[in-house]
Amino acid sequence: MKSYLGPTIYVLDEYEIPSCPSIILLDVILDIEIDTLGEWYVEELRMLDNEGKFISLSDGDWLFDLLVKNLYKDDRLQEMIRNQSVEAFSDNLAN
Repeated sequence: MKSYLGPTIYVLDEYEIPSCPSIILLDVILDIEIDTLGEWYVEELRMLDNEGKFISLSDGDWLFDLLVKNLYKDDRLQEMIRNQSVEAFSDNLAN
C-alpha cells in the first residue's frame, strides 16, 4: 500500500482536552510518525513544564495517553495533521 504521508511536527498552540476541559495545554509539539500501514500516529509530545524546561511524554504517560485519545476523536484536528503529513511527504519528494 502506497502512503502519501510523511513524518512531521505538529504544534498545538492551545488545546483544551475535550474529555477533561479543566486541562488546557499550550504550545504542545507533537512528533507525528507514519506506521507500516501508512497511517499517521503521535509518537511523542514535548512541551514546557512550569520551570520553563522541555519535557517529553510518550505512550504510557497519563497526559500523553489522555491527549492522544482525544486527538484521535477530533475529526477536524485529525484532518489538519493529515494535511500537514501530506505536505511533509510532498516536500520530501521535492528535495
